[in-house]
Amino acid sequence: MFRVYSSNLARTAGKGIAVVAMMVGLMLAGLGAMMVAFPLFFIYIAAALCFLAALACMVFALKIIFAVRQVRKYSDPNIIDVEPMQ
Repeated sequence: MFRVYSSNLARTAGKGIAVVAMMVGLMLAGLGAMMVAFPLFFIYIAAALCFLAALACMVFALKIIFAVRQVRKYSDPNIIDVEPMQ
């Protein structure tokens, strides 16, 4: 009884994985064909994505810098950091 369910489950999962792999492969092949047909268009898209990623990194870094400044601003100056005993 267990073999019937496990083989049916494996067959269904295998079919699903095969369908997803085929769809991803077809989309990648289509994207590759479009890159060959319109290279300049995709160069601009890639440049725009890199620029947006760079802006996102800079904004994230600025948020961290300002957060650290706020922590330093409101921290107690009487606290002394001490090395732990060994």
